[in-house]
Formats: sequence, structure tokens, C-alpha cells
Amino acid sequence: MSAAETYAPGEDAKTIKRIAETHYGGYRGMFDAHGWDVPSQRMMTSAASLIVKEYGNIHAFEAAHEAKAAPSAGDVWDQGYTVHLTSFWGWTPETWGTVSYTNPTRVETVIAQTTDPFIMVVYVTKGAADAGPELRGKIVGFYLASHERGSRDDFTSSEHHDRYPDKWQHALRAVRAFSFLPEYRMDIDDFDPTISDRAQAVAQHGEEIPPAGIEKLRQIPFVEVPVYGSEGTATFEVYVPRRLRGKVKPGPQNRSGYYVEGEPKETEKELYVLVLHGDTDAYIGEAVGDRRIYKVGLSLSPATRRDFLQKAMPQGSFHWRVLKTTRNDGELPYPSFDAAVSGENAMKDELEKNCRWLGGEFYLADETQIDDAWAKGRSAARLAAGRT
Repeated sequence: MSAAETYAPGEDAKTIKRIAETHYGGYRGMFDAHGWDVPSQRMMTSAASLIVKEYGNIHAFEAAHEAKAAPSAGDVWDQGYTVHLTSFWGWTPETWGTVSYTNPTRVETVIAQTTDPFIMVVYVTKGAADAGPELRGKIVGFYLASHERGSRDDFTSSEHHDRYPDKWQHALRAVRAFSFLPEYRMDIDDFDPTISDRAQAVAQHGEEIPPAGIEKLRQIPFVEVPVYGSEGTATFEVYVPRRLRGKVKPGPQNRSGYYVEGEPKETEKELYVLVLHGDTDAYIGEAVGDRRIYKVGLSLSPATRRDFLQKAMPQGSFHWRVLKTTRNDGELPYPSFDAAVSGENAMKDELEKNCRWLGGEFYLADETQIDDAWAKGRSAARLAAGRT
């Protein structure tokens, strides 16, 4: 290859890896699709020469795949993938990028019984000591898992390597991960009341989900999240089933220029207040007494908005927490975008009268001022929604 036909050192390997993951679910899928008969342990070292032989150079290989866009996150349920269920002791795809097993023969069985890639739905065990109570017993998300085999430690952050060294060592690599929105997560017993009878087997081996179960899962909104070991960037974009889109009444709200980043406008919305925990004096740069930094807004999922804000910040001692939401007040989300906007505007109007505006939807306020603003926002939204 000439200099014009190749990349800088290391870039060709990154390009091959990205295309293998994006278009084939991993190296095994790419090799099978091209009919390249190479043992798994030699795939990464053999890929470049085989690609050059097939395509001429790495640039041509990349160009040939540019028009073959990988399924968007919103289409992932429509690709005919096999769907399995298992249980985890937590849900941290950013540090745990694998579906793994203690019994090595189970990996071979899964590969034989599933598409490449396949969907592995995860619920958190009820007795998971390290998981928060809001996660236990809930179906939290799903992986798109490839048939690329390896050790558990190959596909997980080093923080997990010394934990349970005799468990889950036989691994398949996860190439994408998706979290169900916290407010819409399904309890495992509601999903399938018989799971508890075979919980140990599901945890050890997983099981295939029948079509009726898949249809239940398709009704839960989700967002793509980062997965350990993947170079792809998960953007904050919520994918919503038709049943939730249909809850919003048509009208002026659909012609408004207002939007919530990453969310379809035509979905139900909650009002929310987030509070930033940390040394507020240090953040603001002066003594502020008992005031704190708050964010107000509207969203299909206030908890997901909180997570998005947190991940946009450098790691440190400041943490966003959900303080108030429509659901936490015992009320259903507003089925009209107009109603939620009315509530948000009422909160902003109240805060701007008495508090320090910090830009956007952020305010420096005390607890009483926030409570007053919340009451006015909730009242305005209820009135606009026709609720008494």
C-alpha cells in the first residue's frame, strides 16, 4: 500500500475494529460474513492482510461500509436478533462490557443458539447488596453482545478483576449497551412471575425470551449508554415506543421552537428540580449561605436528565441529585407538552424574581424559594392540563 492508501500507525487497526463492531457485531461476525476461516485467537492479527487482499486497502474497506449504516438504537429491536434474559448484581455497562459465564461450555451453547450479535436483557437480582434499592428486582437494560470470545477481564474495567475470580470468566464481548429509563423500568415479577422459580438457572445460563416477552420490552423507552471497551460514543437520545408518543395531545406545542435535548417532543413530560451537592461557596466563588445551585426543567425522564448532566461534568465531589419530580408528588406525567412548559415557565418566573440566575435553567436559591417555585410550577401545569 502507498502512504496515501493507508493510515497513521495504529489508525488502521482502530478503523478495522470500529467497522467490525459497528457492522458485524465483532470480528467473528466480520470474518464469517467474508468467509475468512481463521481461528479466533488470530483474527485481530490477520484482519488487515485479509482486508487488503479483499478490498485493496483499508481506505477502500472503510468506504465500502460508509453506506451501510449500523442499525440506529431506535431500530435495535427490529433486526431479528435473538433475545435472552439474565440477572446481574448491578448495572454498570461503562465498566462491565460483557455477557459472561462460569461454565465454559455455556459459551459454546449460547453461540450456537443465538444470532451474532444478540440481545441480552438484564435484571438486577433482588438480593444484590451493592446495588441501590431502586435497581433491585428491576429490568434495567440490555446489551448487544457479539460472539467474540475472551476472558472476563478482557472486557471489564480493572476494578472488577480481583472480584469473584472464580466466576463469569468465560466471556462474550458486548458492543453496545442500552438503559431503560428509570421511571419506566419493569419489575421482574411483573414481567414474568415464574422467574423466581428458576432464578438461579437464569443467573447462571440465561434463557431465551419468547415473542410475548419481547413485545413487553419494546414498550419501555430507553437510551443508549457507553459500554466498556467500545470506541463508539453513546449520545443522549431517548427512544420511545408509539404508545408513549401517542399520549401527547396534538396542538400548538408541536409548532413551538422549544425542545428537550435528546427527547421526542411528542411524549409525556414531568416537571423536575435537580440540586447540585457539593461545596457551593467554592463553586460560586463567594460565600452564599444556605443557598444551593438548582436546575429546573421538564423531561420524559428526570433521572436520565440528571445522569446526562452528571456525565458531562469532570469527576469530582459535585453531584446532581433529583430533588422533586411530578411522579414523586404522586401525580402522573402531563400528557400535553404545553402543560409541562407552562409549569416550567412558572417556576422560572418565580425564581427570577427572587433568586440569582446562573444561566440557562440554573439558579442559586434557598430551600424556601425552591419550594415556592415548585408549588407555582405544579399549579400552572395542573391548570394547563385541566387537572383540578
